Amino acid sequence: MRTSKHSPLWQGALVLSALVVAAPSIQAETLRWKLKPGDTLHYVIEQKSVSTLKENGKEVRKSSISKTIDLSRSVKRVDGSGNAEMTQKFERVRIHVDTGLQKIDFDSDQDDDRTNARMMAPLKAMVGAEFTFKMTPEGAVSDVQIPAKVAKALREGAGSSGSAEPFSEDKYKKAMVDASVAFPKTDLAKGQSWSQIMTVPVPPLGTETHTKTYTLEGPGDAPGVQKIGLDIKVELKRDPSTPESDIKPISHTIKGTFLFDNEAGRMTSSDVLDKNDVAYKFQNADITSTEEQTSTMKLVPGTSEKKP
Repeated sequence: MRTSKHSPLWQGALVLSALVVAAPSIQAETLRWKLKPGDTLHYVIEQKSVSTLKENGKEVRKSSISKTIDLSRSVKRVDGSGNAEMTQKFERVRIHVDTGLQKIDFDSDQDDDRTNARMMAPLKAMVGAEFTFKMTPEGAVSDVQIPAKVAKALREGAGSSGSAEPFSEDKYKKAMVDASVAFPKTDLAKGQSWSQIMTVPVPPLGTETHTKTYTLEGPGDAPGVQKIGLDIKVELKRDPSTPESDIKPISHTIKGTFLFDNEAGRMTSSDVLDKNDVAYKFQNADITSTEEQTSTMKLVPGTSEKKP
């Protein structure tokens, strides 16, 4: 039996073949940094943290800290596999603190005796000092070295602040490693995810496990730029040796977006929101504490001019 070219079977075959031909191919991306000796990347980091305390549902205190950090990363050497030896320098730091009772302003470009010298000494030591580290083409950071004068200032600052937790160089090194976005070695298609796990001490409760899931969301706002989503799941593991605490975590949400210029091989921006809510009782009152921090980072042209 012959099949007419106008029969439903023939028409269905034509439609199917057209769909196969017209279907877009899923293009994989190999996300890699492309660094050369002598490269210097300038970033501006802005952070704002707002803490709100409520007693029996009524707000009793609000405080905020705003930071603006001008930071540069310079490439000293790159081996044949693309692994880079780099330095990081804080060019300028500006901080505004509003506790609700007093306000404190600090600008590393100004010598202001009104600023709490002991509290700001570690920041002054950090500005201009060179941290060294290594980074793979995938963005994984290792071998972080802290300048001796910075380590000394941080130790003295921790002691003078009355903090129960001593200064640890390893903690600061780990923070720099954990803040890096390490791409997988394999190619990624749009919608694919990969994960990293980090641990964060939360005294006196215990330790938080942060499962960071990154997702390649596709093209960003410019040619060659890829958009990467971040979603962090937070799980608290209580320390069994610590007495039971009445502090009860309510929720902890961390989400963000990164833009990576895959043609130039460098991160161009990031935007992360971290919101943490806890509850506890104090003298028969129900207390809730909310801390919301926004962090943005942008790659900017290098300049020797002072910013306003």
